[in-house]
Amino acid sequence: QIAALLRLWSAAVSGHGQPALLLGEPGIGKTRLVAELRHVVGSQPNRWIECATSVFRQRSPYYPVIGALRDAVGLGDAGPQPDSPGRLERMLAGAGIPGLEATALAADLLGLEGVDNDATHLLSMEERRQRQNHVLAQWIVGNDAMPPTVFVLEDIHWCDSSTLEVLAEVQRRKQGARLLVVLTGRPEASTSLLAADAETIALPRLQEEETVGLLSAAAGTTMLSVATRKAIVRRSEGVPLFVEEFARLSLQSTDIDFAQIPTTLAASVVSRLARLGEAQRVAQACAVIGGPVRFDFLKHLLRLPDADLREALGQLVRARILVFDNGQASGGYRFDHALLQEVAYGSLLASRRRAMHRRVANLLQQHLPRISELQPEIMARHWTE
Repeated sequence: QIAALLRLWSAAVSGHGQPALLLGEPGIGKTRLVAELRHVVGSQPNRWIECATSVFRQRSPYYPVIGALRDAVGLGDAGPQPDSPGRLERMLAGAGIPGLEATALAADLLGLEGVDNDATHLLSMEERRQRQNHVLAQWIVGNDAMPPTVFVLEDIHWCDSSTLEVLAEVQRRKQGARLLVVLTGRPEASTSLLAADAETIALPRLQEEETVGLLSAAAGTTMLSVATRKAIVRRSEGVPLFVEEFARLSLQSTDIDFAQIPTTLAASVVSRLARLGEAQRVAQACAVIGGPVRFDFLKHLLRLPDADLREALGQLVRARILVFDNGQASGGYRFDHALLQEVAYGSLLASRRRAMHRRVANLLQQHLPRISELQPEIMARHWTE
């Protein structure tokens, strides 16, 4: 699979890009394959744009693309800075999209104030949406002065309709561009309209000997009993995430044996969370919030002392349940895999889940009021779940 991606990358560098469509069931290794591609192309000039959808943001227009745009402009926890509009304007101009109108249209999506353009005020909602699609698509495609671009969109099965329109516009503009589009999704994803000329790369389950090799790597120097190894190989059914999850559960406790290994991923994750004490509540809170989670917001939500919260988050990171967003703690935390988030969310009693959603909504209104203005669907979700 990595050889196929590198072949497509080489074609894209020469201006003959063809989209790649990575399809596979949850936990099969799509994200891992993307990470390997990034590692390999990192030694060459490239422009990497990566974003992901969310099961909780399917009604949020442009959700994944806005996230990537925010990262590119450098909008962090502190929010917009006085020079943010200027940085946005320079970035768009560098991608071949000069002009105040383009900056105003993108600034509107990012919630940046102070970028006014009389022409945009006269646009109908439909005209505004179409022009924003054009700006976002051109930013992704770039121009000849830029390094070759890899645009990654993960989990297209949860993609919102506005982002799908941007993808279609990218398809129309990519002729001759040095661009590789990489889409990942589950087998049931409807992809025919996204990339009709895409090369589909299917990720099958591991063979038994491959499963054994992955298990050995996951266990490291720790010796698992023969019976435990056989149980993990059998119950993981060749799904890499399941192999690693069952291995972590076995390594987390010295008293577990093969008969105690859960038969499902959900049961394994629940079992591991239960062994983490207060960190379980932190993981459940992160699942309710539903996106990259910032330390300060978690502190307000859970009312935990800083030291206790940091310890709990550290436990979850060491357990590979959470990872650093953007690779560093200052960027917040997210789940290592969407399945882990789904399990943590489902482990909450319905009454506690509803109460936490209400508290998240109240905190968003108090501390991040712009969310309710720019993304009312997020507030609606927390008030109605």
